[in-house]
Amino acid sequence: MKEILYSRDFERAILSTVIFDSSGRETVFASSLTSKDFYFPFHQNLFVALQDLNEQSAIEESIIKQHMGKKFDEVQMLDILAALPLSNVSIYIEEVKEFSRLRQVEQLAHKILMNIEEEKDVSKVLHLVHEELERVEGGVRNYFPSSHFLKSRRKKQNSSVKAGFRFPGMPYLL
Repeated sequence: MKEILYSRDFERAILSTVIFDSSGRETVFASSLTSKDFYFPFHQNLFVALQDLNEQSAIEESIIKQHMGKKFDEVQMLDILAALPLSNVSIYIEEVKEFSRLRQVEQLAHKILMNIEEEKDVSKVLHLVHEELERVEGGVRNYFPSSHFLKSRRKKQNSSVKAGFRFPGMPYLL
């Protein structure tokens, strides 16, 4: 069974907070939350509209509707307006961001499998994984040592093994 990687209620609550609570709105827009973190397309589009309208200090339902044009959905908007604004929106932001990261990692896993089927060079696949993990985490991280480092380490380990099994940090087992 596949795990659900979103929460409609969390997303609605965050958007409701932006619409109804000015201090909550500041918290949301000061966070690292982006429209791509939302799972549902209407929520993504509404978040972008709210960001635009916040700059104009004009967050109100009729203005939102006008701003969104054909992307506006009356039923989904009513669901968001019915959600209660949050007193501690930060917790919900982190949950939505975590769901977003999990979806991105799931997409990466699929991409890796596709690349393994197409590409036989492990270093190229590892390079793709490294780049995608950097994108998901939003920063530079060294997840995988370079293939040159791996090859030199493998040669060193192979030349030093006398017999039996060798585990890092443990003596040889005969």
